[in-house]
Amino acid sequence: AMWPPVWWFWLIVAGLIVCLIALSWVWIRRHIKRRYRTDALTLVKALHSNQTSKDLCSTCLEAIRRTLLTEGKSDLASLPIDSLCQQLDQDKAHHKYPLVNISSLLNEGLYRPGIQLTSDQHEQVLRTTQHWLRRHHA
Repeated sequence: AMWPPVWWFWLIVAGLIVCLIALSWVWIRRHIKRRYRTDALTLVKALHSNQTSKDLCSTCLEAIRRTLLTEGKSDLASLPIDSLCQQLDQDKAHHKYPLVNISSLLNEGLYRPGIQLTSDQHEQVLRTTQHWLRRHHA
């Protein structure tokens, strides 16, 4: 004989199993959908303090642009650095690390020959990029 003998108990158990399967499916889909963020963060976190300023700025900007392209925002990804940072900050103005704070550093790091960012600037570019990659809703 089945335990417990009340028939509605098995309905509750079946309902819980269905809910568990549905939640697992939603979590897996969400994880797959957000995989590009993890890849971009891994790319940025792999940067070391001995990277040149040009490599740092190039990699951070590449990660941001890749993320935008993955989300189908090619119009944003193609903007110049200053316009891109301003536009992304407008879309999400409440974060604590605005991209406009590093736009000039990204420009100088990429296009000014021989520039070397200070360790504080280096850290600021990394921290801001990582924060945006984690929190954006482009």
